Amino acid sequence: MNLRGFGPLKNWFVVITGAMFYSYQFVVRVSPSPMKDDIMSDFLIDAATFGMITGAFYIGYSWIQIPLGLMMDRLGPRRFMAAAGALCGSGCILFVSTRNPYFAAAARIMMGLGAANGFLGTLKLGMMWVPPRHFAKVIAVAMIFGTIGAVLGNAPLSILVDAVGWHNAMYVLGGLGFVQGGIILLFVKDKPSPKTVYQSPLVGLKQVMANPQAWIVSVVGLCMYVPIITLGDAWGKPFLMRAYGLEETEALTIVTTMFLGMAAGGPVFAGLSDMLLRRRFPLIIGSIGALTVQSLIVFGHNVPLFWMYPLFFLVGFFYTSKGLCFAIMSEVLTNREAGGVAIGFTNTIVNLSGLIFHPLIGYLLVKHWAGTSLDGSPFYTESDYRFGLCVIPICTAIALASICLLKETHPGRTVDPRFD
Repeated sequence: MNLRGFGPLKNWFVVITGAMFYSYQFVVRVSPSPMKDDIMSDFLIDAATFGMITGAFYIGYSWIQIPLGLMMDRLGPRRFMAAAGALCGSGCILFVSTRNPYFAAAARIMMGLGAANGFLGTLKLGMMWVPPRHFAKVIAVAMIFGTIGAVLGNAPLSILVDAVGWHNAMYVLGGLGFVQGGIILLFVKDKPSPKTVYQSPLVGLKQVMANPQAWIVSVVGLCMYVPIITLGDAWGKPFLMRAYGLEETEALTIVTTMFLGMAAGGPVFAGLSDMLLRRRFPLIIGSIGALTVQSLIVFGHNVPLFWMYPLFFLVGFFYTSKGLCFAIMSEVLTNREAGGVAIGFTNTIVNLSGLIFHPLIGYLLVKHWAGTSLDGSPFYTESDYRFGLCVIPICTAIALASICLLKETHPGRTVDPRFD
């Protein structure tokens, strides 16, 4: 059975099965947020230690990307994604079984190691099962499922925590990890090309690192990820609360519209790219739109509050054009079988944004701070936040300039007969 213009249905079933794991790992990733007070109370820790435990996830997630890409190129993603489900599940169970903050951080690292397989594995499956001209649609599917996971990991998980307690909620997440691993073993198959001649895995890495386009597109991805990782993770809520005098719940609601925009934008930019048979032009549209919207949010002192909802939605919407960076990355290589390490390379650089820009924004807040305090603690004003968040449109402007250096890569004018 064929989906008109998309390839065989069974091929997309394999990709969607992988995307389901990507959705699950997003729930695990954001799970500390609705459990914050319970975790701090049970572990007898302060906010700084809680942040350390939460952030430990990204230690496991980031460093494994390139080695994992190399191994997936060599052996296929199936076995790694199945093991990742068990690793995430075990991390959840270990997390809830200890009261030692360091063991809890180690459990979060385990979760991160497993979660690293989600996006990378889904895209590698797309390279194996879906024609190259439809790879942008694979990225859109992954981003939609990731958004679903991010949403489920907030309000719905909070409801579960209220109903059964955070311990039992974590046990549920742990059990789901093993279920996800079993589903992947049952329904996902590796499909290397029959003409594939395996070579040293380092050959693919050398090809990537020697290609200037790979570095440019990775920088574009990093710069375009900055608004999501900063506004979504830490700085959007306090900025809105200070700028508009909002309660925490309303500020979080506005930030959530950004993730809804991500779900809507992925298919639009993937479809536009495939319709035009271009990658670079939709990226330019997305970056110009993102720069305009971000500038209104950061520098627009007199923007009415009700405009913040559509503006944050559009931040997420235009951000999803970044997904085309992964399509470009898979296409700049002459050896498609090295696509895993190519995606892993880009994802490693993209995820440096969290390590770089969270501390940078904090540093800028401190530098701009006038020294006022509230109950002995720093009181950052609206002006302080606007000064710190100015890095967001600056990064998007850098991305826009860098896109102009990219070559067009869309493979749509050639048809791969293996998939027809």
